Amino acid sequence: MLTTSLTPLDYWIAERIGAGGSDAPLAPEVLEQWRNAKKADLIQQVRAHSPFYRYRLPDVPGGACSREEWAALPLTTADDLRLHGPEMLCVSQGEVSRVTTLPTSGTSGQPKRIFFTKDDLGRTVDFFHHGMSTFTRPGQVVLVFMPGELPDSIGDLLRRAMPRMGCEAVVHGLAGDPEAALEAIHGVRADVIVGLPVQVLAMARHPRSALGRRLSAVLLSADHVSQALRTAVEQAFGCPVYAHWGMTETGYGGGVECGARHGYHLRGADLFVEIIDPVNGLIMPDGVPGEVVISTLTAQAMPLLRYRTGDLASLLPEPCPCGCRLPRLGPIQGRLRDRVSLDDGTILSMAALDDALLVLPWLINFQAATYRKNGSWILDLEIFGSPSSGTSKKPSAMRQAIETALNATGILKQDGLRLGTITTGAPSDRLSGPVKRSLQIGMFHGTEMSD
Repeated sequence: MLTTSLTPLDYWIAERIGAGGSDAPLAPEVLEQWRNAKKADLIQQVRAHSPFYRYRLPDVPGGACSREEWAALPLTTADDLRLHGPEMLCVSQGEVSRVTTLPTSGTSGQPKRIFFTKDDLGRTVDFFHHGMSTFTRPGQVVLVFMPGELPDSIGDLLRRAMPRMGCEAVVHGLAGDPEAALEAIHGVRADVIVGLPVQVLAMARHPRSALGRRLSAVLLSADHVSQALRTAVEQAFGCPVYAHWGMTETGYGGGVECGARHGYHLRGADLFVEIIDPVNGLIMPDGVPGEVVISTLTAQAMPLLRYRTGDLASLLPEPCPCGCRLPRLGPIQGRLRDRVSLDDGTILSMAALDDALLVLPWLINFQAATYRKNGSWILDLEIFGSPSSGTSKKPSAMRQAIETALNATGILKQDGLRLGTITTGAPSDRLSGPVKRSLQIGMFHGTEMSD
């Protein structure tokens, strides 16, 4: 049964900012006052120690800045990280405990490198401890389907966090083989699992999914979580599914749902989150979607000032049903790079395709590409079916089911988007890698499936 008791992150944040000792929810104005001071400290920190920001912020005065002054500060981008990462460091190389390299695409063609001190990673372990306590109880076993071989990897940080609450974390690694993952759940007698959305969906739609019915909770992280995917996993495993939002730039952890599952409760003592218009950079009102921008208030190695994440969401200002009064991050609506504006003005996104296609019970994953041909937008798909049902469906029946699902959500339109080639791939082809799924601009070169 889901609980709607106050998120444990509320008490943790209150303690972190020196406002603990009360059972009442933390007042937003108390957190805002504390963060205003930390934002001023952050500006002075990066000006004093980061060559990159010293150049970018030559005229920022000392002391607390107003909302208008803060909004006028320049935004930091992913390409800034790629081109100037070492210049953003605020500590010596000897104080760096971990460097994470993200080989993502960008205009520079260079990877992003994110730096952490021991204390930076310690705060993430602290967040994992309190965030996981939302749905994990002392004595339970948490099975982690995330990388954990290297020190200070996500799996290793969770492995260090769980004993703080009397739990054990077993790090399996990525669930590239859904049957082996299900057997691992049974073998270690796991109560809670943490994994990538499509990999957990592959487990839920596997013939041996009943092995997962011993679980009391599932946490999905590192990619978009559609309602269709969440429902499928809940029905297969008979337990609630929670979602986590975060990225390497947030120190891996960013926010997690409470029992009400009505938005992400943020690690508010470490992150300041804004929503901006992705075109003009203006701050959007609460409740209005836009691009998520973060400032890492307590980071030591590589503090980020107004960093554009590329994620799309809104801030939810109303109190959560759990009783928390702090603003929450609304559901992630995809990423800017995964959106295409069609001729009729509608937006095609990977998130919208997830919502439309993952309701198909035989589908566990797909790749999508869109391109223009003869004056029209075309959508090509590469689909990955579950071994229990996908392989038995004729290609013509699969295409009809896909067209029906896309039409039901209004994605396919005569003057907007047409369905092109559909190819099939082996289920394991898109389950073993940690790279986030994305909408490609360009054509697949597979062979159209036929009966």
